[in-house]
Amino acid sequence: QDDLERMEGIVKKGKSSGAAKGVKKAAPTKNENKDDINDLVTVVDILEKGDIGLKFSSSGHDNIALAVSDFLRDANGGQLPAEKTGKISVNDLLSHVNRTLVLGSKGTGKQRALQLLEEAGPTRRPLKLGFVKPYLLSIVLEKPHEHEEEYFGGPSELVFAEVKKAAGESTNENRIVLKDFAVVEGAAETGGVFVGDNLAFINGIPVGAGCRLLDGSGPSPKLDEVIRMLKQYTPLALTFARAQAKQKTSTVKTYLTSSPLSLDIESSYTFSIAATDYSHLGCQFVTGMNGSDIVVKGMSGVEGLFQRQIKASNQPFVGCRLVSVDAEIVPSYVNSQLIVNAMKRRWATNGRVELTFCNERHRDALRKLESLDGASS
Repeated sequence: QDDLERMEGIVKKGKSSGAAKGVKKAAPTKNENKDDINDLVTVVDILEKGDIGLKFSSSGHDNIALAVSDFLRDANGGQLPAEKTGKISVNDLLSHVNRTLVLGSKGTGKQRALQLLEEAGPTRRPLKLGFVKPYLLSIVLEKPHEHEEEYFGGPSELVFAEVKKAAGESTNENRIVLKDFAVVEGAAETGGVFVGDNLAFINGIPVGAGCRLLDGSGPSPKLDEVIRMLKQYTPLALTFARAQAKQKTSTVKTYLTSSPLSLDIESSYTFSIAATDYSHLGCQFVTGMNGSDIVVKGMSGVEGLFQRQIKASNQPFVGCRLVSVDAEIVPSYVNSQLIVNAMKRRWATNGRVELTFCNERHRDALRKLESLDGASS
């Protein structure tokens, strides 16, 4: 609580508490480590006096650093210096203050950062701050709200690998690592569309066989124009036509091969499906042998809800170790199938699941930074 109060005093009141005592300055790093450090650390220079415009919190990263929790604004709602740089993101970890490393285990780095920020106060400028990306990555995956878009996919989209301990490691933990994503059935397949079905209407506009059903609709647009229409409209409401049993012997088997015969649209079975957009559809079309019908040629998987939401976060989850599900630590003895099954139950019950991953390579790089500082101090 005392630390939080001190942070509030630094970023909101901007009062200087005088020079910090006993703060160690990091010696210059060795030349062979400079490139690695430059790749890890983003440096910003704060030149304006006054509040820097950052709100910090104690990070969950093994208590090694202060984390950016929010940006503060001035009285008129304008950006303050830190946000103006455009180089800092929420959840970034403060790594350096005026070239002094402020990463440290058991809260030592955090205490060092507080001392140096208090020393700088609102007047000592320029203030040079270094930031590193977090190695713990969290995301909340949620079902769309009621009456919103239809979704496909869920926990089964996540492809995990079980990574055993490497040679020389003392731990015997079984790591569950996100390896990839699996595609899911699209709107066409889940809606009951078959290969050979005819596309008749796109959002009420006749195409292919649908043009023969409505008098005066004119000839069907060509396949490339139909594809443009499918990509243009969102959401999509599509009507398909399928030959009834009595038509099967004469035409259905040959729509995609050699017959020039057209579907008898008036006696066919029609049905409709909905899709958020073309990328959700999951099927390919071809021109029928009569030169005008638009026929389903094949099915394909699509990106599901989990994959879309994870990609939209712009965080590098693939290759990271799964640490917790809904804030519950993943035990070292479980396998990936047990994890997915647990996610499915929570997804079905709650409509959401929160996952936290650890980028172990990045974590180890930050620990190396800390050890270099300790060796040189």
